[in-house]
Amino acid sequence: MSVKLDYDHARTVLASAVAVARGGKGLPVEWRGHGTTVFGLESKTYAAALVTLLLAKSVNAEVDTMAIKITDDGRSYSLRGLGHSVVVPGAVTHGFTLRVTGREPLNNQPWFRYNRIDEFERVKHRSDYEYFLGVARRANSLSEEEARGALAAVLYVALDHAARIRAVAVKADGLTTRDARIAAEDFLRADAADRPQRLQAFAAACLDLGHTEVLSRRINDPSRDVPGDVRAIADDSLILSMEVRGKAVPATELGAFADACGSAGIGRAMLFVDFPAHRRIVREEVESHAVRAGVVHLSVFESVGELLDAAVAWTDVPLATATERFATRMLYRLREIEVSKSTLDEWVRAVTVVRAR
Repeated sequence: MSVKLDYDHARTVLASAVAVARGGKGLPVEWRGHGTTVFGLESKTYAAALVTLLLAKSVNAEVDTMAIKITDDGRSYSLRGLGHSVVVPGAVTHGFTLRVTGREPLNNQPWFRYNRIDEFERVKHRSDYEYFLGVARRANSLSEEEARGALAAVLYVALDHAARIRAVAVKADGLTTRDARIAAEDFLRADAADRPQRLQAFAAACLDLGHTEVLSRRINDPSRDVPGDVRAIADDSLILSMEVRGKAVPATELGAFADACGSAGIGRAMLFVDFPAHRRIVREEVESHAVRAGVVHLSVFESVGELLDAAVAWTDVPLATATERFATRMLYRLREIEVSKSTLDEWVRAVTVVRAR
């Protein structure tokens, strides 16, 4: 038998811990330190996992904080279940960050592959994993009361991170189309470490200028069920899907994407690619049954400037309003795709610099 966690009770414990965290007094220094370190690790999932396992320990001290899934171990529990049902909605309700914005932050590798945290074999950043493993083991020795103090300390860090991210704002009045293009090209430079996120946020911000409902998927989303990275919806139907690439795309891949859109009933397929070595695609080389049959309209944008120019042309508001909206939507989309605060600050600086010229 596994440990039975009362989710309603867990919500009450979480709310109480948030209140203590907001007070900021008497929080364990050790766990504020662990929280600060974990929230700075390369893998964002560790932050969500830490809050969740500490909440589990706060609800029932019998919980094994190494557990991820329910097994025949009597101390096991569902880390993902508690996170999805209590922690994720709790983050929205109470205004703290988990560093990830998806509904199921623990639904990725290696979290859904293993039963226990101490079983991870293949991890991208070994030193980060070793540190988190030590923190999770330390949590296993806590009493229920100690776990609640540790949870409050970590939530103090989570609340602080959220406040600093929300405080980032961009002033874009008077931004010209030329300014916007220069800022975007500078921000989306080829050597940016988080360039895939930046490119996807840019694509979503551009579509925002012409569509009221735009969805941007998380990078490497394991639940991906339709083609494309950014999609537009109208009348509850997918009306277009855009693939976003920061590397060269051959005509064969574009044709396959168009056909995938056709199979999914999506009538507009778009490719946005920005990469120095990308060879411009000759439309006649694109082999796509869906395009030939006329069930999919294909659009290709092969630079930052091409997509931004098209987006400005699509919008139904004055030009000055469109460029200002682009800058603010870019900031929103960057937050949505979970970039760091330093990346948000960099976008603000890019816009500030061109406005000052």
